[in-house]
Amino acid sequence: MTLPSGAIRLMPGAKAAVVAGGADVIVLGCTGMLGVGAALQERLARDGPFVPVADPTGAAIMSLESLVRPGVRPSRACYLPSRAKQRVG
Repeated sequence: MTLPSGAIRLMPGAKAAVVAGGADVIVLGCTGMLGVGAALQERLARDGPFVPVADPTGAAIMSLESLVRPGVRPSRACYLPSRAKQRVG
């Protein structure tokens, strides 16, 4: 598998964190890295122990799905409807 450029840039730091024993999971901090997590996880596993790489885009979508499916809605005690505004124009 050819690594995306984002995974190439992240590989040295991620590998160093795993080798030093300080990381048992890598969490990407940007939603603009679609596909990077899987590639980075595969390369890390090939070069050492398996370490999961969490992609924030996928995690956010799955979190949203887990709320939408059972019909969970936002609290109206905390998030009140906005006040009526005078419309001009």
